[in-house]
Amino acid sequence: MLPARKHVFRKYRASALIISLIFLVVFSALAVSMAAMSGTNVQIASNQRNINVALGAALSGQEVMRYWLSDVLISSSTPETESDYFSAIIDALQMNLSGISNITVQDDGSISTVNLDSTEGQTFDGQIQVYTYSSAPLIFRLQCSITGYSDTISRTITLEYSIQPYEFPIFNYGLATKGPLNFPGNPTITGVNSSWEADMFVESASDPTAVYVGGNLKFDGEVNVGSEYAGVDFERDVQIAGDSGQTAIDNHVHIGMDSPEFPTPDTARFIPYATGPVIDNSTDLSAVHYLINATIAQGTNPVFTNAGVDIQGSHV
Repeated sequence: MLPARKHVFRKYRASALIISLIFLVVFSALAVSMAAMSGTNVQIASNQRNINVALGAALSGQEVMRYWLSDVLISSSTPETESDYFSAIIDALQMNLSGISNITVQDDGSISTVNLDSTEGQTFDGQIQVYTYSSAPLIFRLQCSITGYSDTISRTITLEYSIQPYEFPIFNYGLATKGPLNFPGNPTITGVNSSWEADMFVESASDPTAVYVGGNLKFDGEVNVGSEYAGVDFERDVQIAGDSGQTAIDNHVHIGMDSPEFPTPDTARFIPYATGPVIDNSTDLSAVHYLINATIAQGTNPVFTNAGVDIQGSHV
């Protein structure tokens, strides 16, 4: 008797091939997807880097313009209009930048392209304009827009600056001095329009007597002393801001006040006009009757003993 034979159906052999092909397709699709995702991530990272570089360029441009705008002063005689303020600002910027080769501000307020890093394609440019922020009260603002670039990416930052009159605190006083004030006679200080115009500030950092008056005094304004260790010495009658005697001193003499910033004069502007004699410690002032366009040497404290010394300066 012959043994029974085992039969393997061909359809099961074919199914293994099909399953293998399916797995091959799935894994191939996964590989392609992962490659595509990797490429996308690289592109996203590159774009993000360019965004950061462009933003950095815009920030750098704003800091550059903030620096140069901080030196811009508009004359008080400038008419209060957008066009006049704009022209004054552009003229001042162009003057300040006259010796700078890598940044230029055009007449229309546009800032030419500034190259920060040629290897990265990092640059910035910008635009300046002036507009009326409010008509009552009249307020103007300067708008500075800076655009930074990196490759094909750009980012823009806009800052606005209020245009306001600059009020130097020292001009709150009719009389201001760092050193002490000495009046051997009978001084009178009055305000032309209001009593505050006769206010005085005496810093007197190194002298314990900030204000000395040997005779009668009449001050319309307040007496302010910067040093908390200094005081006043009034020998005779006192009238300050309408009060008299000790009441005037108690109410209108203020010790230890905050010192305002004293401006530093640009003496170089006046040197061409100082064509007269130079007064120093070797000068015999007893023989001086006229001083015309004279220069007083640094550290000299001239005392004119002659009565009727005529001191004249140039009128420009």
